[in-house]
Amino acid sequence: MVLRYSQKHKAQKNRLYQYSGKKPCYYCGRPTQDKMRHSREHAPPKMMFECFECNSITVPACEDHNTKKNIGDRAIVTAMIMGARQVLINYPQSTRITDNVLRAIKAVEPHFSQAMNEVQLQKLLVDPPPTKDFNLPYIKPQTKIHAWLRQLTAAMIWSIIGKHDSYFNWDKTWVWSPGYVSTSGPLTREEATQRFIQNKNIESKLNVLNWHLGWTAKPREYPKDIYAFELCFFDYPEEWNGMNIMFKHRFYNDISVWYTCFMVSPKTKECIIEFVGR
Repeated sequence: MVLRYSQKHKAQKNRLYQYSGKKPCYYCGRPTQDKMRHSREHAPPKMMFECFECNSITVPACEDHNTKKNIGDRAIVTAMIMGARQVLINYPQSTRITDNVLRAIKAVEPHFSQAMNEVQLQKLLVDPPPTKDFNLPYIKPQTKIHAWLRQLTAAMIWSIIGKHDSYFNWDKTWVWSPGYVSTSGPLTREEATQRFIQNKNIESKLNVLNWHLGWTAKPREYPKDIYAFELCFFDYPEEWNGMNIMFKHRFYNDISVWYTCFMVSPKTKECIIEFVGR
């Protein structure tokens, strides 16, 4: 099929950049050395979609910023699937458990033991009521989930501009989840209630922002109930500690939701706005 100029231009504008081993690292901008090629980083990790027929977003990663090697994709995906499985067991009628989520649980569940050193099920409450006496996934500190979310966000930005944006240090990205509790052990009901209320208040303020649907792999898209993300733009960064974009990463039909807030250059922000059609 022959595209008219306007159609061709639109198709090119909406095309994502993909991995090239000769390009600098998507996260830190480190160039290749001695004719060595950077590794291929999948964003999100390929493991998340092993039982689905979809393409991948891929970016060039140096040794320090390939999450499979340095953070542990398996541990984080396993933790998310463990959380989904607990929803299935304790709330079998939940609308969160779609056919795709159930399929993902069945695919990963047999391999839980491979992540036992990083992820385990533990009690959240010291004194749980009988109806809430179930375990939740506990990610050990060496599995740096906040760094994992920063790198996923940086990879998504790279896929739009095709290069590292040196305007911002990605390590300064704010990362937060309403369902994540940082603790070294079970909480009392009072402590858990306080944290739950605090997180709900933050989440309610974020939900009223002007969110836009993010992009996905092409031509075969990621299943939306396995991974999708939204983003919003801040016209007044000073109100957000200097940050000008926020992502809302949605895993397994919102069973796991993570927010990242960061700063990109004005040119990068303009490219993203054009891409999503704000």
